[in-house]
Amino acid sequence: MDQGGWGKFTKGDFNATWTAMESGLKDKHTWSTVTSLVNGALAAEDLAALAKVPGHVTLTSLFAGTTFNVTKAGPVTFQLEGVAKPEGWIDGKPAKNLSAVLEPGTHTIVLRFDGGKLPESARLRSGDVLFLLN
Repeated sequence: MDQGGWGKFTKGDFNATWTAMESGLKDKHTWSTVTSLVNGALAAEDLAALAKVPGHVTLTSLFAGTTFNVTKAGPVTFQLEGVAKPEGWIDGKPAKNLSAVLEPGTHTIVLRFDGGKLPESARLRSGDVLFLLN
C-alpha cells in the first residue's frame, strides 16, 4: 500500500480500482465479490482466498465492505463477530465502535482485518439496518 494511506480503500467505492503501487499487486486491482454463508458469516476459506498475494507482497491488511440501507434517521451500531478489535469506516468516515448516526438511505461500511491474523470467520450484524445484496 502506498504512502497515501487507506483512504482509497475505506471510502466505500466498490467500483474503484487501484494501481500496483497502491495495492502492492500487479497492474490494476479492484474489489472482489465474496458470498457470505446463509447466517451472514464469511468463512475462513473465503478470507484465506482473498488473502492470497504474490510472494514479494506482505499482506498487512484485508478490507471487506458492503452496502446497507437505513430506513429512519438515527444511530446505527454493528457487531463484528470473530474479531477482537474491529476497525471500520461508515461512508468513508472512521466508525468508533462500528457506530454512526445516519440519515435514511443507502450507506457503506468497510472493515479492516489484520492481514497477519485473519479470523476463522467473521460475521457483521446489526438490528438497525437492512443489508443489501451487492
